[in-house]
Amino acid sequence: MLALPCHAECYFDAHGNSVWSLLLEAEQEALAKWPSDHPQHNSPLVAIRVLGFLLKDVWGNARRWNLGDTAYSYLIKKINVIRRGEKEKWFDDLVELGLVYRNSLLCMYRSDIDVESEPLSDDCLSPYYVFREWIAEGMNYEPPTKQTIRQQALLRDGFHCAVCGVAEIATCQRIDDDDTAEEPVSGTDVAYLSPKRSRPGYKECSTSAFDMLTLFGLERQAESLHGDAVHSLYNVLTLEVTLCELFRAFRLWLEPVEGQEHVYKAQCTLPRLYIPLPPCITLRVSLVAEAKAAEKNAT
Repeated sequence: MLALPCHAECYFDAHGNSVWSLLLEAEQEALAKWPSDHPQHNSPLVAIRVLGFLLKDVWGNARRWNLGDTAYSYLIKKINVIRRGEKEKWFDDLVELGLVYRNSLLCMYRSDIDVESEPLSDDCLSPYYVFREWIAEGMNYEPPTKQTIRQQALLRDGFHCAVCGVAEIATCQRIDDDDTAEEPVSGTDVAYLSPKRSRPGYKECSTSAFDMLTLFGLERQAESLHGDAVHSLYNVLTLEVTLCELFRAFRLWLEPVEGQEHVYKAQCTLPRLYIPLPPCITLRVSLVAEAKAAEKNAT
């Protein structure tokens, strides 16, 4: 990763030059502390440099991106808040701030799931059948709501967390199925890949432009991107409640496995997560759920 450039290459104003001196000092401290066996993507050095290059870009491209000085001033303010704290904590707080932006950038490469079929299991007489029918009946409701899309995502994801595979506890209690009696259960929620959609019906969405703009203090510009396709099966994933919170905080994300369609590695910034994550996961929808959608003309 490139080193942060000197002041003369950035052409900052006085506020930027002051903050840049702090970032250059933090970069040198990170270089001194950098262990060669530390995971590169999670290093303090990466965090500091991400923060620095973001500041440089929002300053140098403000006019071209039609952002004015809002994003630049917002970052300056965030860094100055850190500088007003205890000097001994400056470095750690700058690293933490840099990791927030790094996590958000990593999540820009999270793609919407594109489902594939699996063999139809012989469970048409299962207690799940009635529940599936009830959910499928709501597939054509307009407009979809958070509640209906959560139910439809549960159906699509087989009433399990799409990442760790635990069964959805409320569903198991509701249907009282012996087939799931031995499975680990937990609460689930829907994680939105993109909380606000810029183009209704667009199926290949990355993570939220709304979130990224908000991180730079551009809430007003973010609001202008709102669409009406937030509650869409292309935009949600069923996750165990703890994993869902980590996903929303950009501490959990999925990285595509090269050469393997729909296969992902789950990455998490917490080293001692109590929920075991599989080495790889395959995102798919069962043929049963696909057939139900087709019956209701909701594909």
